[in-house]
Amino acid sequence: MWIEVSALVFPKLFLLIGTVSNMLKSICFMLISASRANINMRFSKQNNIADVQGKATSQFIGSSLMGTCLGVAISKFINIGALTQMYPAFAVLSVIFYWTSDRSIRIINEVYLNNQ
Repeated sequence: MWIEVSALVFPKLFLLIGTVSNMLKSICFMLISASRANINMRFSKQNNIADVQGKATSQFIGSSLMGTCLGVAISKFINIGALTQMYPAFAVLSVIFYWTSDRSIRIINEVYLNNQ
């Protein structure tokens, strides 16, 4: 996503930068999906992994939709064409995302992950 935001710096390369960043996001999504299945298995009881996976996907879609709505609301208050306003807003939202992700991962008692 940082690559996507930096496309504003190079408007002549916007299509190339956007394409590369979307390819990289797709690769990351596939890697996340593989590890997420193992995490969701820890929540399944009595062999109901499909139910857990379906609910996790619903939560992911719901949180993505809320994030999109938040982004649209924030874009009303900042000039998204000015990098001096765009980068700080993106940095703050990224820190919030990584902090909340870290807090949620710490809840899971995973015996196969190295806690360090």
